[in-house]
Formats: sequence, structure tokens, C-alpha cells
Amino acid sequence: MRIIDASVLVKICIEERSSAAARAEFISGERYAAPAHALAEVAEVLARKVRDGQAFLPQIVQSIRAVEGEIEFLKVSDLVETATEISIATGASVYDCLYVTAALRFGCLLITADTRLISRLAGTRYEPLLIPLDSANAPR
Repeated sequence: MRIIDASVLVKICIEERSSAAARAEFISGERYAAPAHALAEVAEVLARKVRDGQAFLPQIVQSIRAVEGEIEFLKVSDLVETATEISIATGASVYDCLYVTAALRFGCLLITADTRLISRLAGTRYEPLLIPLDSANAPR
């Protein structure tokens, strides 16, 4: 199993830089999980894209439904305490640290395209949990 964050899920739903890599990762046959708030994060970004004329609502709804059916969503309440501790230690947002906590809890890796998260965790004990999207299919 791998944890997948909203930055990657958005790239699966609409065309952006690295969307091809996100889609290739997503169809790799791996099992995926994400904290339940991921769906709201994705919907927020996609709603912004619709408002800005960069996407259309029917496309967004269809993409969210497709992604939703392929991911195991984890209870945020099971992750929030540790996520808060990691956030305080690293300066990353609690929202992002929920993904990190999920990776810790399940002993798996987190695929992310979030350069800010990657930067915040650089040099910390959490850095080895991250797989930057552009290297997701590279051997580890």
C-alpha cells in the first residue's frame, strides 16, 4: 500500500504538469490510501479550477468519483494527534502531516507532488517516507 496525497490526486483528475506521471502511478496496480480530508482538499482545488475557467464541473465530478472508488480513506481522528506533533516539529501544515502520519502508521511510503511538504521534511526523520511524484516509478 502507498499513501497518496491531494497534490497527486488533483493531477489525476485534471491536466496539469506531471499529470501523466500521476496517472501512471495510479494505474500501477498498487493499493492506495489517504486521510479522509483528502477528498475535500481535492474538491477545493478543482472547484477553484472551475471558477477560473480551467475545468468544467461534469469533468470534475466524474474524476472525483473515479478517484474516490479506488482509494481507502482513513479516519482523520486516528491521525490528528501525531500529525499535529509532526507539524509543530517540522513547520509543515497539519493537513499535510496527516498524510505523513498515515505513512508512518501503515509503514508505507507517501507519494506527493507538494514541493513545500518535501522542502519542510528535508533533513528530518520523515523525509525517507516521501516519494516525490516525478520519481514515484523509479526503483527505491
